[in-house]
Amino acid sequence: MIQEHAKSNAPESAIQQFVTGVKTNKESELRLILKSDGSSSLEALKQAVSGIVMPKNVTIRVIHTDVGHFSDSDIALGQASSALLLGFNINLNAILKKKAENLKVEMKSFDIIYELTDYLSDLVKGMIQIEMEEVSIGKLDVLAIFYSKTKEMVI
Repeated sequence: MIQEHAKSNAPESAIQQFVTGVKTNKESELRLILKSDGSSSLEALKQAVSGIVMPKNVTIRVIHTDVGHFSDSDIALGQASSALLLGFNINLNAILKKKAENLKVEMKSFDIIYELTDYLSDLVKGMIQIEMEEVSIGKLDVLAIFYSKTKEMVI
């Protein structure tokens, strides 16, 4: 009962607030921070996002675009503005991804622009179900650590 109470008081992520607004037919604005591997692909990404057909009660606003990988400042901006961080052709740093999860900031990366636009279209239509679960890939028990002469470790 205490855990349920804590979960109900936890702040919703920007994407959860947006989906809730779409499902209740309220005026909703989806804020995006776009990152890409190059300036030409960033321009193509901006054009693709602006070409998505929106329902009357939904608007998409791109609040920041840049070339390169996501950084701490992008996560801070995403949290402050309740924005979704979308990357194209970039790798997500595991440390930053964990930090974003802790701050309830959604961060995704795509390799194909049409996958990104399809994701946004489904999101705007309210078809995306938000499910957060932690998946354990494996378990490690460190039995001993051995150092070699070249200061390398064998675990």
